[in-house]
Amino acid sequence: MSEQYKRGLKELLRIDSEHGEESIEELKRISPDFAEYFVSFNAGEIRAREVLDGRAKTLIAMINLVALGHCDGFLRTEIKGARGAGWSREEIIEVMIQCIVYLGFPKALLGLKMAVEVFAKEKPPASPKSKGKVAKSKSGGTDPKQPKI
Repeated sequence: MSEQYKRGLKELLRIDSEHGEESIEELKRISPDFAEYFVSFNAGEIRAREVLDGRAKTLIAMINLVALGHCDGFLRTEIKGARGAGWSREEIIEVMIQCIVYLGFPKALLGLKMAVEVFAKEKPPASPKSKGKVAKSKSGGTDPKQPKI
């Protein structure tokens, strides 16, 4: 295993610790060469560069994927990675709002819908008062900060 592959694997697992390894193994079953290029070049050479921090890289990736459109799996992974890198829900939603200007409403809306999907699958923080129960909002929803789209 090359150093570049090791760096790439580490970077990919930082972005998606839940499914990253499984995704790479599936890719290896389909095409070992493709998996090697994806991990070594994409993640090990480009994504692992240290000029920008992980937080900035997830921002760039989210915007690029919204611009491309129809990259749901990759966008979902990058939004999860952004949450892991410290991006708040509000910041991710703001990224989608900012995408409206250059990418248009259709692509920004698809990005927003994907973000809401990711947020919905997150475990709600347990508050000391509720002991793990999700508080209801005045409108009857379970999370007043989560837009219903």
